[in-house]
Amino acid sequence: MQNENTHILKRWWLISFLSPLFCSLYAFRSMQDWDPAPLSWLKVVLVLTPVSFALAALLTAFIGNREKGALAASLLLILTLLFGPLRDGLALIPGFSFLLFRYIFLLPCCLLFFLTVLFLMRKWQGNALKSIRFCSIYLLVLIAFQLGAILWKASSKKPIEQSIKPNAIALPQSITAHPDVFFIVFDSRTSSKALESFWQYNDSSLLRSMEQSNFHVLKGATSNYKHTTLSILSILNMQYAEHVIPMEQDDATDEVRGLRQAVVPNWFKSMGYRFINLSPFTVSDEPAFYNLGNAFSMSMAAYCFYQSLPGRIMSETLLNSWISQFGPFHYWAKLPEQNLRIVAKLNQLIQDTHSQPRFVYAHVFMPHAPYAFRHDGKKLAMSEYMSFRKDDKALYLEQLRYANLLIAQIAQQLSNKDAVVIIQGDHGFRHLRGANQQEESFMILNAVKPTLAKAYSFPSQMTPVNAFRVILNNEFGASIPLLKDSIIPE
Repeated sequence: MQNENTHILKRWWLISFLSPLFCSLYAFRSMQDWDPAPLSWLKVVLVLTPVSFALAALLTAFIGNREKGALAASLLLILTLLFGPLRDGLALIPGFSFLLFRYIFLLPCCLLFFLTVLFLMRKWQGNALKSIRFCSIYLLVLIAFQLGAILWKASSKKPIEQSIKPNAIALPQSITAHPDVFFIVFDSRTSSKALESFWQYNDSSLLRSMEQSNFHVLKGATSNYKHTTLSILSILNMQYAEHVIPMEQDDATDEVRGLRQAVVPNWFKSMGYRFINLSPFTVSDEPAFYNLGNAFSMSMAAYCFYQSLPGRIMSETLLNSWISQFGPFHYWAKLPEQNLRIVAKLNQLIQDTHSQPRFVYAHVFMPHAPYAFRHDGKKLAMSEYMSFRKDDKALYLEQLRYANLLIAQIAQQLSNKDAVVIIQGDHGFRHLRGANQQEESFMILNAVKPTLAKAYSFPSQMTPVNAFRVILNNEFGASIPLLKDSIIPE
């Protein structure tokens, strides 16, 4: 039996199958926080396996040996598919970051490496069967580790502790006051504490301006989630996302679907409010104001491509600025103009006279990438802003400072309006490197303004899932218990 197993481990086709299997399981484990479909990795295997065998056949013809061709194909396939994680990991080593983010250096090095592998494999006179066996055993160990990590994470996921039952929200059947309600999100807007700690930037002028405009700025505010759809879903349903949608479903599709009948806008509509949706989501059956394509429903296949060498080249070089005009990324290329449209529409709504009360949800994708604006509002050319990396802290800060000007302007216009206003981020920056990355991902700006006649306080550690519970209790006579404030490290 031992000889038979050893013989099987020496087969060239085994390593050609194990390579795409390992890459698919690695991608599934990396994407597990997004709750991909349980068998989505299998679909990727079915796509990558023919590619692996075709590459092995091509290199066999070049090298002149089947086993050597399979070895070279497996090595090149793994390095190509896992280029993103490998590059990002090496970039954490001091001194490597500058070189590893410069494709003018990286691409020649990758080409030289691939040619060197082919040349050495062709000249190599060693025992290819032993190398096949060693690599097969090594890949089997790595695959076993990936499977173990996937199963452990799936089994260790705990339900969110709640202070009340999910369906026990008793909303008022009638109300006497009908103030306008503005829910304004500046996407990826981190907190002043984070700006001071990680950017050495003092944000106190904005906080003073908002407080002078009758806003309560929550100190040390955090989001419940670090992803947009989960944050908005939980806020507009006044529930943690796990109690709104089946979290085992594929990607973010169900999160977006869960907004279609969101509790808060539906209730305001039932109270005679006009719901105005200035967001990229269909909410309470109101169509999206702008389109972001598949930004909130990334598939396993799309994720695998993004992490590969071709995917990173397309998304992180000047090619992106060209592709963005024609391909699936063109929604992001047009996002700066959409942001200005939203702010202009919001300013118009604030100034409009009207008889019907309004619930307005505006979602401004700033200071979130793409970083198209300098601090003074100067807009860069598309070829510039679509080639920047999301983790560029300096450019993020530039756009945040411009977003601050817009926030201060909106807050000042609403200061004397008899309206309830929330201005907040949905998550933090998310792209810091090192131990602070997780903490900063949840740090947000969170400011609330009650109506002029109301004077009530907000819990100092209130998270967004409780925002409308506090507002409905104090402004509209509801008696909704608050949930336990939690941060969910997805």
